[in-house]
Amino acid sequence: MNIPFVNLKRMHDRFRNEIDEAVKSIIDSNNYIMGKPVEQFETGFAEYLGVKHVIGMSSGTDALFLALKVLNIHNGDWVITVPHTFIATSEAITMAGGKVVFVDVDKKSSNMSPTKLEHYLNSLDAKSLKKVKAVIFVNLYGSPEDLDNIYSITKKYGIPLISDAAQAHGARIDNKPITDFADLTTYSFFPGKNLGAFGDAGAVGVNDSEKADKLKMIRNHGRTEKYIHPVEAFNCRMDTLQAAILDVKLRYLEDWNRHRIKSAKLYNTLLEKKGYDTPTLDEKYRRVFHLYVIRVKDREKIITDLGNKGVSTGIHYPLPLHLQPAYEYLGYKKGDFPACEKLSEEILSLPIDGTITEEEIGYICNLLPDYK
Repeated sequence: MNIPFVNLKRMHDRFRNEIDEAVKSIIDSNNYIMGKPVEQFETGFAEYLGVKHVIGMSSGTDALFLALKVLNIHNGDWVITVPHTFIATSEAITMAGGKVVFVDVDKKSSNMSPTKLEHYLNSLDAKSLKKVKAVIFVNLYGSPEDLDNIYSITKKYGIPLISDAAQAHGARIDNKPITDFADLTTYSFFPGKNLGAFGDAGAVGVNDSEKADKLKMIRNHGRTEKYIHPVEAFNCRMDTLQAAILDVKLRYLEDWNRHRIKSAKLYNTLLEKKGYDTPTLDEKYRRVFHLYVIRVKDREKIITDLGNKGVSTGIHYPLPLHLQPAYEYLGYKKGDFPACEKLSEEILSLPIDGTITEEEIGYICNLLPDYK
């Protein structure tokens, strides 16, 4: 049996005619940047999320970058995030002119630890605390666990919170939109995401209309109308073609998310019998399983054995950001963030998407050795 990590072909084959028609409509219109298709997708995604405004962007990285610019991050302002995430999270901080500051994750949730964040903030003197201008919480693997607790902490200290939901399209807390638990929420539509484009695209969700208007302006060269530019800004516009494709796929997103959750439950049932510590399925935190991640021993051997049997796997992420060559200048060293470092040595991502079958999950679980 051959099981890709994400079976995009099988997903797209089910509604190829709708995609073809959407692409044809854009070609026929000769409108390739912004316009009504982008507005239509923004409206539909906002309704799905339960947020007042969605502003389409050229990528998830640009969504993070502009969210930071709306918060006026510049000139070495400190922005706190975690080292257990993709580099786009921290990269956007540097792009905006800020200084990356890491705090460790919770060893069980893999998300930012509220305890460690508060401990770090409490350790700062008054002058240093004033330098902290934002926190970025990453809803890792599609889980919003502790986002609400982090939001409470940032509100107490008067620090704006950005929720990086690149992997969390449709996640909720107590059945409320995760956009209710941050000042700005950013999304990526990289092709492999729960809601993926046919290239790069992203968005920011926000309830504050003033911030939404500013985002619309600065994503489009700082203009309010054609050739009128109140400020100098950036080119982070969403392509119309991507918006049209995303609008089609948005119709299927909730079904895919439910299928991912159902698939994760089956994985849990089968793997718990083998002794694995499986991802939590908490009624409070609706996680949408962009990734299904377990912790294993002898990881390289398991990856090789599964690969020899046709099963593709991944590691998200094998080298923490604080140990990346790109961040040597920050002065962090091995041992600074032990929970993150432990995760990076043990985690293994198994195949999951909106179409994976029970037979495929059973095949994968049968191949995995007992956890001893």
